[in-house]
Amino acid sequence: MIALAGGVALVAGAPWERTPEDGAAAAPAVLLGVAREDGERWITRVAPVSLRPIEGRRLRLREPFEAWALSPDDRRLALLTDGGMVLRLVDVESMREVGRVRTTARGAYASVIWPRGDRLWIVLSQSGCCAVGATTVVTIDVPGRRMVARERFDGGLARVAATRNGPVLLLAPSALIGPARLVSVDAAGAVSELPLSGVSAGLMRMELAPSVERVRTPGLAVDPDGQRAYVVSGAPYVIEAELGQRRVKAHRLVPHRSLRDRLRQLLEPDAEASTRVGAVRDAVWLGAGRIAFSGYDGGAVWHPDAGLEAVRRPAGLHVIDTHDWRVRTLDEQASAFVATGGMLLTTHRRGLTGYAPGGGERFRVLDGRRVEIVASAGSLAYVRTRPGSALQVVDVVHGRVLGTPGRAPLPLSAALR
Repeated sequence: MIALAGGVALVAGAPWERTPEDGAAAAPAVLLGVAREDGERWITRVAPVSLRPIEGRRLRLREPFEAWALSPDDRRLALLTDGGMVLRLVDVESMREVGRVRTTARGAYASVIWPRGDRLWIVLSQSGCCAVGATTVVTIDVPGRRMVARERFDGGLARVAATRNGPVLLLAPSALIGPARLVSVDAAGAVSELPLSGVSAGLMRMELAPSVERVRTPGLAVDPDGQRAYVVSGAPYVIEAELGQRRVKAHRLVPHRSLRDRLRQLLEPDAEASTRVGAVRDAVWLGAGRIAFSGYDGGAVWHPDAGLEAVRRPAGLHVIDTHDWRVRTLDEQASAFVATGGMLLTTHRRGLTGYAPGGGERFRVLDGRRVEIVASAGSLAYVRTRPGSALQVVDVVHGRVLGTPGRAPLPLSAALR
């Protein structure tokens, strides 16, 4: 998931972001990456700051892979290949393949979730993570090297969250905006579905303007045990779902100060080919009863000379306390964030800004530059200041730049093909 430098692309670490619940994470001793050499691609160990390959055993990659995950003890690596049809298991110490499992499923978008040693889940979506087409979840018995269950859902994948007991999916009607539902899959492959009254999700094109898409993508946060899920939309309330009890509650948010009075003057041009109109939110469970969320409200402006122009109104970065449903605003103009190393990172202003979940700006580095967060690992964030520029490695605990590994970052998609 990380574009690195010098012909290396990082592929190992958590496939979903570590959250502040994990505490002030330490910098990883070693990472795994894909390195190119003499036209071949190899999985190898890389130093976390210099990103240089480390001498030792490595594994030749004879085929591209769509998704991956490390086991909870970091001793096994799972690679999903052949369009989601084959799962390869690799021993990290010996860099040898130790097993294969055929999934008999395909998807344009894939995610591998490995929260416990004996079970692994593969989530496949027909048309990417855009709430279009069907969604398939495959449950794998890792010690037995066999597929336990394969379930196909008639609904597009809007969000997916990893828990210790399996994935929780937020599904939308395919090619429509309509009622959303939560789906959880357990270790035996058993499915539980829960409709969400009052929550809409999905994506649909407008007949009169094919380049314009209406979108509703709520944020989804789930506690690590998968007992409670929280759905955050553009409305001033949160849906709390008790998955085991199949109960749904709506909680009105209480801002520390009026969210209606926030300044929302920053309009960001949309880089996508199509214009998306609607509310998009992203949420993550922080632990201690807290949820962080951000996102944007997409719109379109018609210019007689230039046609439609996409605009985005940032929703801001906020933290919800589920004990009393109060909301603390950390950044009024943020439209995205990354949770890692016990910090919440934003980049909407020039530079990289780190916030403590309890409130307050902790650091800002690379001030005056436009920054993109490429990935994170433990207490390290990998950022670049413009497309094609060298990566900067930032220690998010101490709020300082550790160094620049090299030039010409190689996108992961390019490294795997």
